[in-house]
Amino acid sequence: MTKKLTSTTILTPLALACTLASTQAIADSESITDAFKNAKANLAFRLRYEEVNADEPSGSVAKDKGHAATLKTRMTFNTDTYKGASFGLEFDDVSAVDKNDYNIDDGNGEGPVIKDPEYTEVNQAFIAYTGPAETAFKYGRQRILLDNQRFVGGVGFRQNEQTYDGFTVTNSAIPDTKVFASYIFAIQPITGETKDIRTTTFLLNAKYSGLPFGAFSGYYYKIDHKNDSFAASNKTVGIRFNGKTGDDNLKWLYGLEMAKQTEVGDFESGSINSYDANYLSIEGGAIISGITAKLGYETLGSDDGIIAFQTPLGTKHAFQGWADQFLKTPNEGINDLQLTVAGKAAGIKLKAVYHSYSSDEDNASGDNDLGSEIDLIAAKKFGAYGLSLKYAAYSEGDETFGKKDTDKVWLTATAKF
Repeated sequence: MTKKLTSTTILTPLALACTLASTQAIADSESITDAFKNAKANLAFRLRYEEVNADEPSGSVAKDKGHAATLKTRMTFNTDTYKGASFGLEFDDVSAVDKNDYNIDDGNGEGPVIKDPEYTEVNQAFIAYTGPAETAFKYGRQRILLDNQRFVGGVGFRQNEQTYDGFTVTNSAIPDTKVFASYIFAIQPITGETKDIRTTTFLLNAKYSGLPFGAFSGYYYKIDHKNDSFAASNKTVGIRFNGKTGDDNLKWLYGLEMAKQTEVGDFESGSINSYDANYLSIEGGAIISGITAKLGYETLGSDDGIIAFQTPLGTKHAFQGWADQFLKTPNEGINDLQLTVAGKAAGIKLKAVYHSYSSDEDNASGDNDLGSEIDLIAAKKFGAYGLSLKYAAYSEGDETFGKKDTDKVWLTATAKF
């Protein structure tokens, strides 16, 4: 495993920062020097042990167990604003604590995949500017998290975060409304690849939160990657509503989201050169005496079993099970019926999730059982420190889908200064 240091977006934001800072008219600090003197610097550590046990077919010589102990070190630096402009810089380093040559899915390891490669990178490097009409601009390498991160996120659970090189604009001039637009030309995925993902991606998201019972979002995402190292390019348009109502004794939770996805550019997959697939998410639940219980149903639909709805920029680990069996939606699509129960005891956050999976379309063998999963987590904060124990147990469904029973466990310790 090798490390890389990428810095292609550092010099341009620095130069732009100086230009903006010298020409704009609104100041928090009195000078550029003061903006740097008043800067905030943070240091964070995340030590993690991950173990994976995946059943192999009888007679297989493949390894069925893998483990990795990694340490993530993050240094963050953000200046104060000067004439509306500020600068942010963040470095990440992920190093293996033990000598285990675990499989990061790069062809060099054996056993189950653990997607936490050793890596050193510029995680963020941007210039930000807040102008008139409550409009904020940001250029450079940055974190982008939209709605619940189902379609656009940072995969923050993994040691190497996904970030984006591009230009973003956020406007909040309309009361209770936030409009976000972005042009992205490169992506740094969690897999620690030797080069960035080149792309031409446009993101548009508008959210209205002025209603007492919930918030509405509408979005249009066009993803057009220039190489084959990432998931399929596509266009997605959708709407989302989520909210809650009630009092301290009883709160009702609810959510509904629908989207449609089509191909981008010169597309061809198997016997089709165009496709459309639908997305649906329905959720309902309640909070009673500090205990949260939710029932949800999510569908990533299929187009005749040839290709299915994909979320190439989403934080996939948070959805459809922590065992990460469906990071790429099967061609037959997937339905996920899930039950979540969460609460707190003795200051420890507890959460349990049960998933039952089925395909949206039967496969060539007429099967549709994609298995089931149980996810558990216990987490506790101690001021600037944190500790968590997380477990996922996936049980395979019909053999024709090629899945296998998989257990994963994570023990994580964090510290922030």
